[in-house]
Amino acid sequence: MTITALKVLETWRDGFANGNSDPFSEIITDDFIFVNTTGDTRSREETLNWISSETDNMRMADFEVLYENDEVMVGLHSVVRRGVNGKVMFFARIEGGKISSWRVHRAISTE
Repeated sequence: MTITALKVLETWRDGFANGNSDPFSEIITDDFIFVNTTGDTRSREETLNWISSETDNMRMADFEVLYENDEVMVGLHSVVRRGVNGKVMFFARIEGGKISSWRVHRAISTE
């Protein structure tokens, strides 16, 4: 089964909404790394714990996939984190059919 950017985004969104990171754990590699806007990283376990603990604090929507193939995914989505609106650009690497890294650049809305 080929993983799609839209499916990954929906898995992130649903995990944050219901506090269940199990579906996300199935689509990431054992050495998965999340990189945030400031360059800080989270390991696989740290990311899964983050997803589980952000219930009601993180809302993702407005998914737009700009490019994807068997090696990378690039796109945009809106986010509301703890009441602060923002827009996120993401870049993901795929290895062996799973996500090996996810990098985000977030711009906070001033509106």
